[in-house]
Amino acid sequence: GPTQFVLGSHMQSFDAEGDVSAMSLTCEAGTAIVFDYRILHRGTANRTDVDRPCLYYTYAKPWFQDHKNLRSVNSILGESASSAS
Repeated sequence: GPTQFVLGSHMQSFDAEGDVSAMSLTCEAGTAIVFDYRILHRGTANRTDVDRPCLYYTYAKPWFQDHKNLRSVNSILGESASSAS
């Protein structure tokens, strides 16, 4: 299914107790979607038999603290990557 966004949820004045209806964004395969990752978003279920890989890349200034997403301090490459350098 498409990615859904809660418009305005990245703004400090956003009221999570109010209307949090999500907007679905559909596009052609291969289309890049660029958005402020602080906006509340989610992927919905793929209801087809075809895999739909996704590349998801984020960037933030070093001072930005993301309180909504959990961040691991462990490398996804494991210990072998850190010992190889």
